[in-house]
Amino acid sequence: MPDWTRAAFRHADQVRDAGRSQAVKKPIAKVPRWPDRAAPLAALTRAGEPQAAVAGSARRRYGCAAGRMVRLLVVTRRLSVWCLASLSVLSSLLALAGCIKPVPTSSPSSPAPAVRAGPVQPEYRDLIGRFNRNVEPIKHLWSFATISLTWLQDGRTRNEQADGQLAVVLPDRLSLTAGKVHDFLRLGCDGQRYWWFDLRGPDTAVYFGRVSGVGAKVSASSPLRVPPHDLVGLLGIGPINPDAGGSVQAYQDKWLVEPHGARTRLLLDRRTARPVRIDLIDNHGYSRLTAELSGYQRIEMTGLSRGRLPLLATRIVISDLATGARARLSLSQSTGDRDAIRPQWFDLDLLIKALKPDEVHDLDAEDARAGREYGG
Repeated sequence: MPDWTRAAFRHADQVRDAGRSQAVKKPIAKVPRWPDRAAPLAALTRAGEPQAAVAGSARRRYGCAAGRMVRLLVVTRRLSVWCLASLSVLSSLLALAGCIKPVPTSSPSSPAPAVRAGPVQPEYRDLIGRFNRNVEPIKHLWSFATISLTWLQDGRTRNEQADGQLAVVLPDRLSLTAGKVHDFLRLGCDGQRYWWFDLRGPDTAVYFGRVSGVGAKVSASSPLRVPPHDLVGLLGIGPINPDAGGSVQAYQDKWLVEPHGARTRLLLDRRTARPVRIDLIDNHGYSRLTAELSGYQRIEMTGLSRGRLPLLATRIVISDLATGARARLSLSQSTGDRDAIRPQWFDLDLLIKALKPDEVHDLDAEDARAGREYGG
């Protein structure tokens, strides 16, 4: 993995924390009101100034405490000079008398002190094998979900929180709802198409596109402009093909993994190989979405003993680095049983008939029409 990959990952940290997509500026350091504690005494005194004057000057500039500190520093410095001079004279006398002999720090037979080595970097295939074993039992997932959205609209920060449910059928089907009394947002994908229902009213709408479409996107009206099929990869429950190859690099105290051709980077815990962060990257190798995963808990699954139940990240924070929007998902009562999931949740045509949105927008057709209008 080239060095710039780690730099790009670190840059995503900065952009995510800043909450905006503009270039991150270096913060302006505040000038301390008090001198640095590590500064030499000369920084507080002037040449040739007597001790009393120094203390008085410091007292006037910084208060009584500073005056006493300066007086203590002066006395300490004089004692240090006197001790060094005494030791120098004593060493000279001992050397003349031939009394100085080298004292070995260790016996000749004693081994050299051991140097503590860092963790051995694992092979890509071995590390991905550990990751896949963690998620192997998961084929279906259903959870209660508490969703908190933060985004910028018309120059103002907007916040929305609601409860809903998350349903996933691996490898590529997802349904996520959010509402209070009734659903006001519903997004999903079925492997071929993805969609986003905006039911906040008064005019409701659904936006859909094809997963294979170039530049797949969600309408600008959605708070988090993330194609729903990308959310499947941000949950950290799908297996990775170890045969495709990839690279491993140390990053802080984790393993930074980049599978070849996946447009994904994963930051894995060194001990458990579970993801603590997943980035989706663009064509240039820079992160466009980040997901921070924490709060791992066991998923209930019929037929598996307690020790074999897989673990799921129950707190997921997704950041859109292009817009600064952020979604926080808190999952609970999770189960991996297939019976908890309904097939109609992944059927776009049935959902349109049931929810009856006022407007239906085909994003791929609108992109093609806009391209023809502008000579594309």
